[in-house]
Amino acid sequence: AIEAVISVEDKHFYHHIGIDLIALTTAVVEGILNGGRFRRGGSTITQQTVKNIINDWEASFSRKFREMIKALQLETLYNKHQILEFYLNQFHVAGNGSGIGIAARYYFNKNTQDLNLVESAFIAGSLKGPGKYNPFIKYTKAAKEKARAYAKERKDYVLRQMYEQNKIYKSEYEKA
Repeated sequence: AIEAVISVEDKHFYHHIGIDLIALTTAVVEGILNGGRFRRGGSTITQQTVKNIINDWEASFSRKFREMIKALQLETLYNKHQILEFYLNQFHVAGNGSGIGIAARYYFNKNTQDLNLVESAFIAGSLKGPGKYNPFIKYTKAAKEKARAYAKERKDYVLRQMYEQNKIYKSEYEKA
């Protein structure tokens, strides 16, 4: 599950100091080229952890700058494993609590280490918006189907990222 999360959330996680200048530059350039609509985040797992900790969702450059400074500080205080652990325990899972362990039990009635590739990819993909991909909390059949379709699309995206980053073999990708 960890490799799935890193593949989709921050593929350079183990190689940056809390800020991924390449991803950030790419996000800014794409935003400018799209007339000021910034679709790509450019945030690292460390930056996302900081944003979740300080609970500041203001969309401004000053907030982003503060977040980057705090990400650099976090990287000096904690190792990558600890930062990843913080991050994996922050996302909310449908009224049942927070974190990847809760998600594994909620969706698949398994411990995290027992998840298979598809299950790991689903959970990793759902971090961006757990409610969007969760059919269990939808009230209509149409909404449930829409959530399942979104979940499949996102799971497939995670698997494709893992394959492209050489974290899974082609045979595993095709089977999943």
